[in-house]
Amino acid sequence: MTINIEMNIEKAGFRFSYEPLTILSADQWHNWVREPVLRPMPDGSLVCWALTGGTHEGDKRNCALITRSLDRGETWTPLEVLFAHGCRAMVNTEIFTEGKVPFGFVETFDGVSQFLEIRTAITYTHDNGVTWTEPVSPRGIPANMNVRQGIVLSDGTWVFPVYWEECREGWSWSPSDKPDVLRQVYTGPDQTREMMRMDYQAWPFCCGCIRSVDEGKTFSLHGYLASDGISLWEPNIVETSRGLLMLIRAQGTGVLYRSMSQDGGLTWSEAQPTDIPNPGTKSTLLKQGERVLLLHNPTDCEEGRKRIELWVSDDQGETWPTRLPLVEAIAPYTKEQLRRRVCYPHAFLADEEELLYVAVDAKTHHYLLKVPYADFA
Repeated sequence: MTINIEMNIEKAGFRFSYEPLTILSADQWHNWVREPVLRPMPDGSLVCWALTGGTHEGDKRNCALITRSLDRGETWTPLEVLFAHGCRAMVNTEIFTEGKVPFGFVETFDGVSQFLEIRTAITYTHDNGVTWTEPVSPRGIPANMNVRQGIVLSDGTWVFPVYWEECREGWSWSPSDKPDVLRQVYTGPDQTREMMRMDYQAWPFCCGCIRSVDEGKTFSLHGYLASDGISLWEPNIVETSRGLLMLIRAQGTGVLYRSMSQDGGLTWSEAQPTDIPNPGTKSTLLKQGERVLLLHNPTDCEEGRKRIELWVSDDQGETWPTRLPLVEAIAPYTKEQLRRRVCYPHAFLADEEELLYVAVDAKTHHYLLKVPYADFA
């Protein structure tokens, strides 16, 4: 059932169901921005990280931006560079605020090898996101994975879904060849998509999770979800009455994949395809009371990243009958109009306000939507 919410707010080539508040915009210093990471701090302020720098993801000039809001997203501070490595590309992935001290994960990598030799680091803030400590390796685990949004289980264990890239062939790559492939992927010709598929077969992404039973002092790695010829990455998890549910981006399949854990993330079932459409992009899972919430692009690979919806499950993620449209591109999605895409939703629940805060990436702008619980109850 698609909820009849009128999408009548137009802004910058998109149509919204809720008033879009501008978090940040590309400018002459940051001519592209990607992947908003939105989180509330203990004092009620909001922090949003974003990625920019150079000409594309994987450029060694990549850096992490930060902006803050002291009025629940109505206005935002000027963009500042939070981290820049100088010699390596980077990505800033998630912020965790469930412990005593908020922290986030950042990763650096060599763009020529995609994420094959990524290095994971953790950074803390003791002043509600104003300053952050120097990133250092998380203790107890190999620092070669991308960390997604963590949750606190009912027994107090912290669990973060993770993914990494394996080298199954092509151990020695040519710095003169690999960047050409990566640049062509963004243009979308059929030949390049075939090259990308072959690349994923040689260097596929695999999933698991890291756990902490001592509130982040140390971590341990668990699970190994892999599939021949398919990259499984950008996983999300929630705790349900049936166990931990993980939904996974499965590149090139047109749907999300699914795995379950019955022991708090120590072991995971084989990843299997769902009937949830996905064009090969990141999604977000949340738990609101007994409901499971999924924010994603409910489209196939051909339709692309043209709209975002909120799907709601009342049976622990088995079915998704309630579907709430949030934003869609007004212009047709074409290879020539990649800017008309919207993707990478990031969100948190504000129970005291009964609002779902959602940040979306519209390529040159990031927007914040506030969705009342009553609209999807």
